[in-house]
Amino acid sequence: MDFAIHYAGGGDPDQTCERLYLWHQALCTRPVEGVGPFEVEVTYDNAYGLRLRTEDGAAFRLGSDGIIPTWSTAGWTSRFTPRLVAEIEQDTDEFFRVASTIGGYVLFPRNGEGQRGQTINQARGVQGRSPTVST
Repeated sequence: MDFAIHYAGGGDPDQTCERLYLWHQALCTRPVEGVGPFEVEVTYDNAYGLRLRTEDGAAFRLGSDGIIPTWSTAGWTSRFTPRLVAEIEQDTDEFFRVASTIGGYVLFPRNGEGQRGQTINQARGVQGRSPTVST
């Protein structure tokens, strides 16, 4: 369940790896007492995703995203001492491989049919925190 190979050449397993979504599907359809059952299907519309339907017929679109930073990009390394950056560089490949297993990915709600604007995950990525939802 190592999805790191899908990043080669600028790829993104969250968009291009059906196998990642098949694993999400398998995990989401496991019976949990007091929850579900859910019908979960892997979809493809310019990128892979999941469609989850509840017993009462409500439908949700979900997308996956890696949540574990490798600490090796310029946005992170500029915050660290040169000594720490050198240590990170020694471990980056192995850490990235471990972070690219199924446990490093989370499902986020996508926009529903006809919805526009940023998803929760997009807002989190741009703002560095989850948006506040008002009721």
